[in-house]
Amino acid sequence: MRCDPLQTTRFGQRIAHGMIAGSLLSGVLGNKLPGPGAVYLSQTLKFTAPVYVNDALTAKVTVLAVDETKRAMTLTTVVSKADGTVVIEGEARALLPKSKG
Repeated sequence: MRCDPLQTTRFGQRIAHGMIAGSLLSGVLGNKLPGPGAVYLSQTLKFTAPVYVNDALTAKVTVLAVDETKRAMTLTTVVSKADGTVVIEGEARALLPKSKG
């Protein structure tokens, strides 16, 4: 008798690797806030719930603090499912893009 390995895991079905969901944050930081020209310095991630195949996800980045002297920004980062379940939470640091002009 063969045992289905998915039936013996704590999730009971296939899950996505957490860094796939985490990569959404990189996209937001590089394209929206702070945006093109920013330098992504660091990121903490706490994985709080599994992501299943076909889950719809939203990445949200909020400014926590700005150090104008160092041109650095600290941001809270959250990835959640369509039902509001938070799957990742953390904090990012980025250097602001140089101003044009």
